Amino acid sequence: MRLTTTQHAETVEQLATRVYSLEKPSAAELKKATTALTEANPFLRKLEDVPEGTVVAVPEHEGLEGGEAPAPIVAGLAADQLRGAIVLLDRHLTDGLDTETSDAKETAKLTRSSQIKALVADSPELKAGMPKLTQAIEERVEDARTLRAYQKDVFAQVATDLEQLVNTLGGT
Repeated sequence: MRLTTTQHAETVEQLATRVYSLEKPSAAELKKATTALTEANPFLRKLEDVPEGTVVAVPEHEGLEGGEAPAPIVAGLAADQLRGAIVLLDRHLTDGLDTETSDAKETAKLTRSSQIKALVADSPELKAGMPKLTQAIEERVEDARTLRAYQKDVFAQVATDLEQLVNTLGGT
């Protein structure tokens, strides 16, 4: 698989034409090329949101053998982009799990409030359901903690795998 980078104001069709060296492609050829690119790089479906210079995988595809030479991408540059994306994803997931834990704890706090206790005291149905609610809240907090621990392990493995890939490619 070759790599290239996105160019300023380039459409997916222009990218496909460039990377597969399609001169005056038919609609079918263009569709085949754009499909190959977007399947390998789903973010290309919203290319207007992709910054110029983003690394794009150019998959081998039958009938699309031509193409420009691979972009002069240093393994370290691509790895730096991946590292940045990984850090952002890790932060996003951490924020989501922190919010989930905080929300669950806030719910638990509300269930212990005097207003809720007064409502529960007046309703046998609510009183009977409170243990289930408490258990669900505790499980919600524990699930978030479990996911966070799993996330840490996954991102540690991703970092290790990325470093091995960079070393294999001769980068730093």
